Amino acid sequence: VCVGGRSELVDWSAGEVELAEGLREWPVGADGVRRAGVSAFGISGTNAHVVVEQAPAQETSDELVGAPVDEDGVGSASASGAGVLTGGVVPLVLSARTSQALARQAARLRDALDGTDAPTLPEVAWTLATGRAHLQRRAVLLPRDVVHARALLHDLAEGRTSSEVVVADARTAEGPVMVFPGQGAQWVGMASGLLGVEVFASALAEVDAALGEVLDFSVGGSFAGGDRCCGGGWGVECG
Repeated sequence: VCVGGRSELVDWSAGEVELAEGLREWPVGADGVRRAGVSAFGISGTNAHVVVEQAPAQETSDELVGAPVDEDGVGSASASGAGVLTGGVVPLVLSARTSQALARQAARLRDALDGTDAPTLPEVAWTLATGRAHLQRRAVLLPRDVVHARALLHDLAEGRTSSEVVVADARTAEGPVMVFPGQGAQWVGMASGLLGVEVFASALAEVDAALGEVLDFSVGGSFAGGDRCCGGGWGVECG
């Protein structure tokens, strides 16, 4: 991501910090591998840092991965075909409105993969992921090759699931989310000193009451013992 414009509040002439205002070459390290550090600074103070490394070279195929699957199989979208990675697990993602429709789709796809003119697995995976609507009832299959894929699709068509055939419903409504941002507890007892502040104490009481329905301990009580969290700061962040 390249910045669209520089902030006038920063003295960019000082130090060695540079903005990425355009694409640039990624230099190769002394060991022949490209690496880079990425830091993301949240406005609330919650930061994230990661080191990325160039992926090892893998064999690719420059041949077309197969014609698009027909409408009775998986849809009509297709990939360019060049440079598709070979080997490993190729996830197949199916969806339908009902379990019965999902089973019928699995059976059609199983039959579409039979024969010498059948599309290859990467093409099928691409089409399933990009060329079909994402409906309520969903399944993810983890085949290693076409033969394995047909076996897993047969299981799905027959209503059998396993660690390689996972079926579930997509969530249609948002529910409560527990957030642990790592902010507000830089040292043990940090938040305890705020118990005398009315606004903080009131907010803590609300959090304690809300989380008391799902926790087996009191967030407010953790301030005194200090054995559950660092001053209970995470509980306040959840509120």
